[in-house]
Amino acid sequence: MTTTTNHSIKALFFDFAPSNTVKIQEMIQDLPFLEIDGSVYCLDKLEERILENNVNLVIINVCLKLASGKFSPDLTIERIKLINPDCKIMLCKSHIGPLLRKVYLHQGFDWVVDKSTELKKLPKIMEEISNEMTLEEIMIAC
Repeated sequence: MTTTTNHSIKALFFDFAPSNTVKIQEMIQDLPFLEIDGSVYCLDKLEERILENNVNLVIINVCLKLASGKFSPDLTIERIKLINPDCKIMLCKSHIGPLLRKVYLHQGFDWVVDKSTELKKLPKIMEEISNEMTLEEIMIAC
């Protein structure tokens, strides 16, 4: 007998160094509403996986510069949203003050998590994200 699990979140990590993502993945991998689709290390692979696997949350654990350029937040967000406009994007970054958090949210990230102070809250944050996504699905179906 096959059991199917309904995951409201299908997450994909984007990081240049796989070892940086391991701790975050370990913290959330057993959440019942979450399926982790692995990690990718370049934008082209990120786009492929979003398209192929219907990813609805990208967790970015990359040091993105605020200015425009190859690894700028605006370019990364634009490429993700071009593939899947409904995909949510979380930025995990250390030592983010209130002003920098506002800037990142204004640029288009849906959530910004400060790894230096909020990492232990990540399972709860993921639960809130799952609840939001489930509510959006219900509203769309009506």
